[in-house]
Amino acid sequence: MLGPYRDILRIRGAARFSMTGLLARLPAAMIVLAIILFVSAQTDSFAAAGAMAAAFQISASSATILSSRVSDRLGQARVLPLLCTVNATFTLLFVLSMQRDLPLVVSGLLIAIAGAFMPAIGSMIRARWARIAEGDQVRTAFAMESTFDEIDWTLGPLLTATLAAAIDPAAPLIAAAILTIIFGLALAALRSTQPAPHSPDQPRPRGGLMRAGLPIIVVTLAGVGVMFGAYEVAVPAFAREQGAPNASGLVLAIWAVGSMLGGFWFGTRQWNAGLPRQAQLAIGCLALAMIPGLIDYSIAVSVIAAFLAGVAVAPSLITQFSLAERLVAPERITEGITWAMSGITLGFAAGSAVAGVLIDAIDVRAGFAVALGGAVAAFALAWGFRGHLERHMRHGEEPAVFAAGWDPIPGPVAGSFDNSDSTRR
Repeated sequence: MLGPYRDILRIRGAARFSMTGLLARLPAAMIVLAIILFVSAQTDSFAAAGAMAAAFQISASSATILSSRVSDRLGQARVLPLLCTVNATFTLLFVLSMQRDLPLVVSGLLIAIAGAFMPAIGSMIRARWARIAEGDQVRTAFAMESTFDEIDWTLGPLLTATLAAAIDPAAPLIAAAILTIIFGLALAALRSTQPAPHSPDQPRPRGGLMRAGLPIIVVTLAGVGVMFGAYEVAVPAFAREQGAPNASGLVLAIWAVGSMLGGFWFGTRQWNAGLPRQAQLAIGCLALAMIPGLIDYSIAVSVIAAFLAGVAVAPSLITQFSLAERLVAPERITEGITWAMSGITLGFAAGSAVAGVLIDAIDVRAGFAVALGGAVAAFALAWGFRGHLERHMRHGEEPAVFAAGWDPIPGPVAGSFDNSDSTRR
């Protein structure tokens, strides 16, 4: 069973960049919770915390697409040092601005700049695999990286909550900045496996991107993103209400474990239902899993609820991104996935901001209500437009590489390179 993974890690340079990437993307799994814990501790306001998290997410969702494109053209070795240095610098400046009680608009600007320079490590790692792997090895590599994503998203919240509780609320942000510098620069130094830079004059495929169904996927994923953002603000608020603020990291880590297991299970099953029907069922289960947040219960019960909700997360994402792949022209899959990912990120920003305001104004249940509302809206779209998506999606083709639990960060995918040594499908 592990043989294919051993084979790909024996490719020259593969183990080094893959292991480095595992650590280099850990800050991405820490940063949002770190911002929420730090800002809420400094201001005693989850509205301010949600707004800062939203500023980071909106900026990152917009700029990561551009930085990935620049990375393709200039090469990772040239782009990563700049991204990592600026990101870490402005993260630290954000910490200082909050500690010195500068106006919140200044702090918001600083964290937005940090988000704009957040490197898309997961995307860059997959780009390297697409360059050096062949045939089915690409699928195996992406499956392995999806597992590494979930490892990061399990460890990230735990590390964040532990550092905040044991040292200082600012400690997770400082740690994220340090990790970004160390392992981001280490990845940039591994030049032998990076994709060859593209010429800016290279013609770009046109047409077929915004087929009728793709906007539906973007909006549906925005609803899922609202749920993610609201949940990640509501959980720390709930943990504080229960007198166990450091438990938020445990709850979110269990959520990630549930997602990893749910994705693994979903990805190994053969389904008779079409993708739109699968998406409808998966998002429906996700909405049902949000209901317990409206009820008074303990940390122990919240861990169970988080696990069950997490199990539904990966199938929801897998089906939505698989639909996105089937709704765009084959030569523009990366761009279609990027549009879909932008829906999640923007929804996340809106969900975290609205949940923060409502938690301060009402109580923590209002934050969970926002999460439920996002999931219900996503389900309504999946239900109402199922037939529309069936008519517009491509049928009878081998699906693209969507490993169980893959976190589809914008950037190159298998087959997106146009040089003779690296183009593979």
